[in-house]
Amino acid sequence: MEQIPQVNIKSRVKKYLAIAVIYTTVAVLASETKDKDKDKPDPALKCAGGYGNEYQLNMLNENLFCTEHAGRTCCNLNDTLKIKAKVGFAKVKSDVSDQCMAFTAKALCSHCDGDMGLGKLNGVCQSYCEQWYNVCQNEYFDPYVNQNENLPFCKKDSLICSAVNDVVDADPIKFCKMMGVKVQDELSESCFNGVSSSSRLGNLKRKIEPSQSSSTIETIGKNTLDLIKKYLLRAARLIVTNSYFERFVEFMCLVILLALVWFGYKWFCSKKSRKQPQRLNKALYEEIQRKRISKLDRNK
Repeated sequence: MEQIPQVNIKSRVKKYLAIAVIYTTVAVLASETKDKDKDKPDPALKCAGGYGNEYQLNMLNENLFCTEHAGRTCCNLNDTLKIKAKVGFAKVKSDVSDQCMAFTAKALCSHCDGDMGLGKLNGVCQSYCEQWYNVCQNEYFDPYVNQNENLPFCKKDSLICSAVNDVVDADPIKFCKMMGVKVQDELSESCFNGVSSSSRLGNLKRKIEPSQSSSTIETIGKNTLDLIKKYLLRAARLIVTNSYFERFVEFMCLVILLALVWFGYKWFCSKKSRKQPQRLNKALYEEIQRKRISKLDRNK
């Protein structure tokens, strides 16, 4: 009688599991390689010199100023904060009209336009410069202001001030250059005309997406650090732009937040240490065992 061969179920299960693991590993590696290729910066988006980022990026979550350019820009957070500090200082220290200050902020932010950062645009257009001059021609300049650090608008405590028309001889191009903005030849089309590249071309997709595999503790830690960073930046900006009461309130909020983070960290560490079993030294453990055995022998 012919015997039926027995099937080894365990070996077959192990074989199928090994095949499944191999296929899963290959699929994960292929997915990671594809994601890495997708996240590589486009060489065509490499920024020109003098900008904060090496490649043009989407900075909507980082840039809190010049937001009209944040979706497609070569500027980083520090670049926009420098512009905001200049504008904020002029708002507090001078009596410049709101209309002039708003146009000034927009013109200074042209530095962070995406096409400007890539070198496709080289300064603002003359027509845009003339619009800016027409809005601000009735303001006053302080000839002793350090133009590398601050806008040349007349401050409230300035001793000598002159009308903008007199200082620049009614020349819009001279006005724009005094404000620290380069003006391109009107015959050239490679100039900023007031329309941001992000509004024309759309926002870039963020090159680095948040990791979906991070643990809950890592996520909470990252969110806490981001919140602290946000409050630190806001507190720094309040030094220039806000009243003393608002500064005090913001400072107290920051202190309370830091205290909560500290107590949470200490609580987490103490809870973690309580969970860890106490391990005796090996030599001490052997000594205790010898004493216990000798005591049992004496009782016998």
